[in-house]
Amino acid sequence: MTTFSVRFLGCKVSHTDAQDVRERLLGDGHVERTHDSGADVAVVNTCSVTHEAVRKSRQAAARAARTHRKVYV
Repeated sequence: MTTFSVRFLGCKVSHTDAQDVRERLLGDGHVERTHDSGADVAVVNTCSVTHEAVRKSRQAAARAARTHRKVYV
């Protein structure tokens, strides 16, 4: 079964959206791993209201791309 990790950055809405994605993936039978464990798929859910948030989002996506086969931002 495919493994995944979900990382969220930003506001409460971003957190809620990430939880929804997480629950759907678990419901479909996928296995959750921590974001630094090299899961097959990384989901990075971000909020980019400020320049700082955009910078952190880009860094998180780049880190995920180095350690996961697929990354969805």
